[in-house]
Amino acid sequence: LHPGLAGELGYDSNFFAGAGVDPANAVAEPIVPALALRVTPSLAIQTLGTDRKPTDGAAASPPKVDFRSKLAARLTQLYSLDSDYQEAVSLRTLIGADLDSRVAILPGRPWGADIGLNFSRVEQPNNNPSETATASDRNVVGGSFGVRFQPGGGALEWSLGYQAQMTIFDDTAFGLNRVVHGPRTQGRWKFLPKTALLYDGGVAFVRHTQPNSRQTDANPVSSQLGINGLISPRLSVLVMGGWKAMFYEVDRAGNIDDFDGPIGRAEVTWYLGNSTEQLAAPEVGASTVTLGYQRDVVPSNVGNFFAMDRIFADLAYTVGGALTLGLSSSVTLLDHSVPRAADGTPLTPDGEGLLEVRPSARLNAEYRLTNTLALVGSAEFSASPSNRYLAIRADNRVIGNDNLKYFRFTSFLGARWFM
Repeated sequence: LHPGLAGELGYDSNFFAGAGVDPANAVAEPIVPALALRVTPSLAIQTLGTDRKPTDGAAASPPKVDFRSKLAARLTQLYSLDSDYQEAVSLRTLIGADLDSRVAILPGRPWGADIGLNFSRVEQPNNNPSETATASDRNVVGGSFGVRFQPGGGALEWSLGYQAQMTIFDDTAFGLNRVVHGPRTQGRWKFLPKTALLYDGGVAFVRHTQPNSRQTDANPVSSQLGINGLISPRLSVLVMGGWKAMFYEVDRAGNIDDFDGPIGRAEVTWYLGNSTEQLAAPEVGASTVTLGYQRDVVPSNVGNFFAMDRIFADLAYTVGGALTLGLSSSVTLLDHSVPRAADGTPLTPDGEGLLEVRPSARLNAEYRLTNTLALVGSAEFSASPSNRYLAIRADNRVIGNDNLKYFRFTSFLGARWFM
């Protein structure tokens, strides 16, 4: 049982991720800086392991049920630094939450099962501090069940299960609520001590639950095969590649926007410390440098979907068990399908899809003063530099234009107590 509590004071240079006010293009997205006071209580619960039980030895059998759950809430009090938007921002409290629970039945046995439950309350103010300020606030609820097969010594492990996720937006005028569910199978065959072949495949059913939705249903199918392992004592490689088809249905006007193409991921990780110890106990915080590339396609809130090409670099560094640094950076190309209204009318000026380039960088730091108290800090930059316009429609009427351009910098400093 591990409770925790963090308190942070921060600054947000562009709380609404606005592009600015542009009367010529009917865009009213003011750039509003704000101070934020964030409190994050948390609780982690997990089954007591055999190493924590004085009556069990090293040869003790694993438990029949292994339970792990993490719960965190985010309470953010905002204070506008622009006097024109005191009412829209100040004295406003954002409430977010995350829950992730996993139950493994008969872990380590030839046959077993896994059950998962997750919930997120996402608070995401969007562009216009008046009409569309809460358009992206939503609740995401998900669950999964799978049967696991692990014969012999565990060289082969395979699972077959079913996953479901429901997304419910606070603002129903935009018709973005949806349910995604379907079967999924994953496998791993360890043919060397620290190298394994991987497989991941599944079918999903994307269903939009509101009659005023401007998006169409889909039945994506994906399949990937890859390899993960050490190629030297300090260097590991992960390569996954495959194919994905979205199979979108035709909308009311006879339009169809679909995707059928390759997806995958490639990563190279360099271990800065003792790689053998890190691989044996990765939870202690290994020092690593990772470079990678990812390609995928997922349902979107702009068009029906976007194809994503992402190049990223991550650094995780631990000094003396007291100072932990994390630095991540990426450049992502988003290729949105044509955004359309519910009647099939394109919502872009040229009637085509949207291309976005989004650079981002994030730094996290934690310094442990004692075994239960630490100073924490973070700084993050994100942007979409180019002007990309999208007509905003709600309840079958145009209420303005949205420019996807923004520049945003946030930073927080505080402390956390944990057990």
